[in-house]
Amino acid sequence: MFEGKNPTLNSKLKPLFEWISQEPVPIALNTALAQLGVIKPVFRLPHVPLRMEKRADFVKLVNEIGREHFVGEKDVQVLDDDDFIIVARY
Repeated sequence: MFEGKNPTLNSKLKPLFEWISQEPVPIALNTALAQLGVIKPVFRLPHVPLRMEKRADFVKLVNEIGREHFVGEKDVQVLDDDDFIIVARY
């Protein structure tokens, strides 16, 4: 971030850090990773995915920052409520 190929990446990531910190861990992070196709969209109660509006905000952030700066190989997508699996316990 500081002396690498993209010195402006730090300032680009500030909105992402704010987005991730809006909910208790691991809600925002798991929602983000599911939308990136890195993990299965499964949540165990009491955790549930972020609201649709926040999921759409994440996709906008990824597009603004650049998909190449995120893990995974699939295109980022806004997942619908029905795409998530909520389980009470294992």
